[in-house]
Amino acid sequence: MKSFTQPDWALNIPDDWESEVESECAVLYHPDKSGTLQISSTRHEDNVTETDLMEIASEHIEAGAILEDATLGDFDGFTLSYATDDEYWREWYLRCDTLMLFVTYYCNLEEEGADDDIIDAILETLRVVE
Repeated sequence: MKSFTQPDWALNIPDDWESEVESECAVLYHPDKSGTLQISSTRHEDNVTETDLMEIASEHIEAGAILEDATLGDFDGFTLSYATDDEYWREWYLRCDTLMLFVTYYCNLEEEGADDDIIDAILETLRVVE
């Protein structure tokens, strides 16, 4: 595993994964697979609340998404998953004090669940960078 660090957060990714930093998010992926993990972060003036997270996920909540509690490294919040016509999506809405992370993973629908274990292992290493 190798460390991937951003100004406010960091995590570990497998040695054979690649990373890119775009204007709005970090993009992490295995070059031989269809799945992509994206992480964006925002720093708030006050501590991020569960209500803040729920507001951001409101579209999915109103559509009937089932939320599951999530504690990943230094962060907690919730996760949900859904499928579109040809893609499988997992989303996490996470917080630690004033830092909020929005994490998405998507892949081809026929690969649904194939990378769940490695994605979970990566996200469990999330930590705040002071």
